[in-house]
Amino acid sequence: LYVTDEEQVFETVTRWVRHREPERRPQLFQVLKHVRLPLLDPWYFVEQVEGDEIVRQNPEVFDLLQEARMYHLSGNEIISERTKPRMQEFQSEVFMIIGGCTKDERFVSE
Repeated sequence: LYVTDEEQVFETVTRWVRHREPERRPQLFQVLKHVRLPLLDPWYFVEQVEGDEIVRQNPEVFDLLQEARMYHLSGNEIISERTKPRMQEFQSEVFMIIGGCTKDERFVSE
């Protein structure tokens, strides 16, 4: 999934549900569990997610909301599949190790 932020994912899910609400509302939990709610900006989470009528009327999603709250309150120390940023094609992890040996085989690390 290629998105610039998780807000796009949440907004897409809610638009999808609202398009055929009576039919899709029961599926909200199954779809919303794939949104990385903990990675949303805390203000956006409170205003848009917790304030969303469809979300508030669905008790099944309470645990997902609670996970996001705890993530924000704990200083981002909770680890789960929903707390890992989505990897983009152009992103990669790079490790740089600087150091080596001198002619005398002493290790240099600066």
